[in-house]
Amino acid sequence: MSLAEYLRYQMGLTGTKIGCGEGGCGACTVALRYGNATSFLTANACLRPLHAMNRMEVITIEQVGSEAKPHPIQKAIAKHSGSQCGMCTPGMVMSIYTHLAKGGDLEKDVESCIQGNLCRCTGYRPIHDAIREVFAAGTCKDVGSETCQGAVPFNPKALFRQNGQLWFSCSELGDVFVALRQYSAMPHRLVVGSTSTGVVKYYPPHESDKPQVFIDINNVPDLHTVESGKSALTIGAASSLSVLIANLEALTASIPQLAAIVRHLRLVAHPQVRDVASWAGNVMLAKTHPDYPSDVCLLLALLKAKLTLLDASGSREEVEIVPFLLDASFPRKETQAQIIYSVTIPYPEPGTFLETFKIMRRHSNAHAELNAGVMLQFADPASVSIVSARIVFGNIKRGGPFVAEETCKFLVGKTLTSETLAAARLVLKGEVAANIMDASVPDPPFAEVDKEYRQTLAVNLCYKAALRAMASRQGPASLNDVERSALDDFERPASHGQQSFSVDESTAPVGQPVEKYQALDQACGSALFTADTPLLRGTLFGVPVLADRIGTVCCIDISACLGMVGVHSFISMEDVLAVGAKNDIAGFPYKIFASTSEPTQYVGQFVGMVLADSFEAARLGGLKVQVTYGAIEEHPVVSISDALDRGAVFDRYDPVLVGAGHPAPVSESTATVEGKLASSGQRHFYLETQTTYARPDGQGGLEVTSACQVFDWAHTMLTKTLQLPASKISVRNVRIGGAYGGKALMFAPACMAACIGALSAKRPVLVQLDRTPDFLSMGGRAPFEASWKVSFDRTSGKISGLTQDVNQNVGASIRGASQPTSLNCYNIPGAQLQSHSVITNTPVNTWMRAPGEFEGAVIMEASMEQVARTTGLDPVSVQEANLVPGMRKVWDALKMQVGYSAKREAIRKFNAGSRYHKKGMYCMGSKYVCDPGMFKEKCSVRVNHDGSVSLEHSGLEVGQGMDTKVVQACTMELEKLAADFLIENVQVVLPKSTSSFSWTGVTGTFGSLTSEAVVDAVLDACQKLRTELEPFAKNGTSWVTLVAAALAAGADLSQSGETKLKKAGPGSSYELFSAGCAQVQVDILTGETQVLSFDVVYDCGKSLNPAVDIGQIEGCIVQALGFSLLEEERRSPVDGRMVNCGTWDYKVPSGQDIPIQMNVTLLPAGQDDTAPVLGSKASGEPAYLCGGATFFAVKDA
Repeated sequence: MSLAEYLRYQMGLTGTKIGCGEGGCGACTVALRYGNATSFLTANACLRPLHAMNRMEVITIEQVGSEAKPHPIQKAIAKHSGSQCGMCTPGMVMSIYTHLAKGGDLEKDVESCIQGNLCRCTGYRPIHDAIREVFAAGTCKDVGSETCQGAVPFNPKALFRQNGQLWFSCSELGDVFVALRQYSAMPHRLVVGSTSTGVVKYYPPHESDKPQVFIDINNVPDLHTVESGKSALTIGAASSLSVLIANLEALTASIPQLAAIVRHLRLVAHPQVRDVASWAGNVMLAKTHPDYPSDVCLLLALLKAKLTLLDASGSREEVEIVPFLLDASFPRKETQAQIIYSVTIPYPEPGTFLETFKIMRRHSNAHAELNAGVMLQFADPASVSIVSARIVFGNIKRGGPFVAEETCKFLVGKTLTSETLAAARLVLKGEVAANIMDASVPDPPFAEVDKEYRQTLAVNLCYKAALRAMASRQGPASLNDVERSALDDFERPASHGQQSFSVDESTAPVGQPVEKYQALDQACGSALFTADTPLLRGTLFGVPVLADRIGTVCCIDISACLGMVGVHSFISMEDVLAVGAKNDIAGFPYKIFASTSEPTQYVGQFVGMVLADSFEAARLGGLKVQVTYGAIEEHPVVSISDALDRGAVFDRYDPVLVGAGHPAPVSESTATVEGKLASSGQRHFYLETQTTYARPDGQGGLEVTSACQVFDWAHTMLTKTLQLPASKISVRNVRIGGAYGGKALMFAPACMAACIGALSAKRPVLVQLDRTPDFLSMGGRAPFEASWKVSFDRTSGKISGLTQDVNQNVGASIRGASQPTSLNCYNIPGAQLQSHSVITNTPVNTWMRAPGEFEGAVIMEASMEQVARTTGLDPVSVQEANLVPGMRKVWDALKMQVGYSAKREAIRKFNAGSRYHKKGMYCMGSKYVCDPGMFKEKCSVRVNHDGSVSLEHSGLEVGQGMDTKVVQACTMELEKLAADFLIENVQVVLPKSTSSFSWTGVTGTFGSLTSEAVVDAVLDACQKLRTELEPFAKNGTSWVTLVAAALAAGADLSQSGETKLKKAGPGSSYELFSAGCAQVQVDILTGETQVLSFDVVYDCGKSLNPAVDIGQIEGCIVQALGFSLLEEERRSPVDGRMVNCGTWDYKVPSGQDIPIQMNVTLLPAGQDDTAPVLGSKASGEPAYLCGGATFFAVKDA
């Protein structure tokens, strides 16, 4: 069992969240203290085995602070709107807290201290602001002392057994060899931090991945020894990466070359891993998984470090890293089993030049696409004559670092000049080409990096290093202008930004940047999510077994599964029918479990579910389930081209025709171009995976707590699928840990499986998908392939005609479609837009923020950018020739904010003078039609006898700040009756339940418009309350006195309300305009990109809460940045399974990928605003469309 699951489900400390189960998101971050130490370690509780906690003290979010007595970090997070859904917030707080407790320097590490934490909502800027405030205030100098509890007990000979596995805790070196002697015949693993469990599942398997015996060496003093000698550093095998970094950093004053090694090591994983994982474990991970691109091995190979191997007799053997990795006989096991005892790292000779590189998909918390190290020794300090060279690459050859011996031999004896470099590049290019390898297995289970890119990158990195060596020896003036442009890496400063808005005091607190409701609860870990629900005695934990073939399930052998300790049962379609339910989920495009009479629809479909007394037991049981398939589909439809070839194409939407689809007349100045654009899709990556807790109510019904966006749909689905009366089903929800559209439909399979389990076992069942099964079984934003033909005037760029054709991969059901065509903010006469839905053997795709609208805007913008490129005009000129009139206000404001003309000229000059670094800039507008009349919401507002107000409404809080806005609206109305009415008087009723509130006809929470609709319902209820209370309101009457008088007179102080907006249709909608400008810098030699700035001008009308609305805008911009630059869905061409199905290979933006400067301006509300709810307009999704500007800015560069 992991520490995270123990804390949550055994101790009830649910502030520690689980977002991925593999150490990739940071939601489970805790602080650890070892033995008698007074300092702390940062750790992922989801990776930490409970058995590894011997001699460890754990500090969780609950010990840091509470709502009644919050820590300054928690207060700062709440103050700066650093939480939205709140699922990531406790982990963020713990990373900052532990960083401070370790004496971390926030001035230079303001962003890196949350290097291991992901947030999908905020865009990180407000979190960074909170960290800076804490540091500037100087209030956290003694962080950690308040939680330190003295010496931690230690059981020196601990031995644990469970489910056929043994954990052997060693306290001295002899214990290690005793364990090896006893258990060497069994699959075993020596462990320190046990962090590799989050990685190995993404590589071809090795027997040590699922050992029967764990030998814990973390408490062996001999393996923690550190000796800093005159010529080398020796460090024990159990020493953590952080200890290695600290000892190398201490040497940089006298050996400056080691600074490059330290810098590189700080890019390995993140603090939660580096603090507890050993360097030797990283070496063994590379040994057992030859596709793993180890940075540690690369650096040790570069420095010619030597491992010391030790056996039980005390015999030692030294071996360098590369032969150790390539020679299968190491470590030896024949007579005397060897272990890695230590590593000796020689210091570089004085005057040696040393440089390393790590090229990653994102700027932190990512493995290398390719890594490299170059070390050159010269004849004397002033010379450029090379006497020795060492050039090492990772991810070129499988099995370990590749040493470019031929290129090194070529360089020795040469003088480092431009001519030498040119010749060396040719040698290296040939050497890399001769040695570069594909993955070790066909159709690898990880995202393989393009071979041509790796080959080009290797040559370019060596070139960069050599130029830097020349500049360091002879000064930058020794290089020509082109060479000098290759020298620098982009040094990222701390991110920052400005948020500009106006405030209307007359409507306070509406319109004020009020602190988010329950933000402090989120920062303190006391805000509950579905999986945090207090579990009843006897609760079972459900883990699905997924289809790994596309074929008909003919047999499920569960005998070995049921023999596992802790496993209760296995449920499948047979059990669905046995409890009287239907296997087809009513109203949703899913089955509960795979049918035995027809093929599975896709790899990842639920075949069944293991129920056990812990998630760990259920997972282990699931591994024992054997599924046999009958006829297997040998050539499934896995791509758009497959679907087109087989005719699996449907037209769900009618063509969009502008001006009857007739283009303007062609003139002599008219030109025509054609283009294409494709996207692999995007994942929601909500931090809270699909989760449901279902329990029998003792009366033949179910109480279902589910993280879903649509209560009415969920209730109807459950009653129809389970074939139970509506009165027998109660649906509950507290809050949702991120959704972005991903829990409007996709909650259904996990929800229904939990319900079937509860009915079948007659016990409560909790289902919370791990990240990998969530990715494998669920869809996302649909991939597309678009083509177009556009006619335009060569002189002005005015488009006279456009035909656009888009094929959208909707997955296994037409329900996965969204309209992916749009003109966005452009007036294009004679446009013809057609979309087609293609059905494939992949999970059903679904809505994701601005579904269809965002894809349509990006496709339309690609046409616009192509016209600009073809004519040679500034893209802004072409855009302005085609903008709809309503765009000009925000467009002109954006250009003024950015200083567009001056910036464009500055970029032109920069690019003219730089061959290898380029800057780009691009503006993108958004026209978004919002129709609040489509939404129907309800509420109930009750004034209690003590003057407190209980407010219940039908919206679901997913991080969008809806509860904050409704509390503001309620306060605005009621303080008109009594000046002393406080916003703190209003409490939102939680949890929400269909048993206590009518949800019939309620629309659901999506589309960025629910907040407005709920506020309208609250205003309706509060106006009714004012009617009841006004007869008792007199000047100067206090709120409590007023309420007492009204109740004494029999006034009805409980009122319901509902949305009173005009129903959907003509006149019920409004147009929302926004514009964004991205500026980027690209390293042409490596492809690395930094987003320098992003400016947004947004027409939010009369914002109900500027802090909330700006948070939504920034979060959408950063999600769109992820789509544009980072996120790529990879699928197997063989069976369509998602390959990058977790945090290891699917990279959403981190805190170091966001724009360095992000400026957001909310335009002052105009007198002609048509928004029907207090003049407020939606925030969030409309801004997503502007976020596509980052993609086009890179093209501009």
